[in-house]
Amino acid sequence: MVGKSGNITIQLSEEIVPRSVAVEHISRMIAPRYESAPKNFEVWGMGFDAENQYVFEDKNLGQSKFVYDSSGKHLQLFDLHNSESYQYIQFRVLDNYGSDAYTCLYRFRCMEILCDVV
Repeated sequence: MVGKSGNITIQLSEEIVPRSVAVEHISRMIAPRYESAPKNFEVWGMGFDAENQYVFEDKNLGQSKFVYDSSGKHLQLFDLHNSESYQYIQFRVLDNYGSDAYTCLYRFRCMEILCDVV
């Protein structure tokens, strides 16, 4: 994504209860400079209103900011402490480790509990 911040919204194939996320940046063995790695981020749930219109739900799933540790492993897990279901998940990068030009995210994963369809 361009710049130090931005977001990615993912439409899931069905509603889930997101329990944790994994954030992955390219391995230091391949790219030793980590200025473009995401640093502070949030995970938000999104869905539809009563008229089935797409809306942004004001729901920070982690209830706080997370920090991707650039000196840690390239794949890191974060617990969400969430009990509500969503079909859209938004990954919001608040800043990175110093690159003004862009922020690089290799992979973002969302782990879940499937919801029963009634």
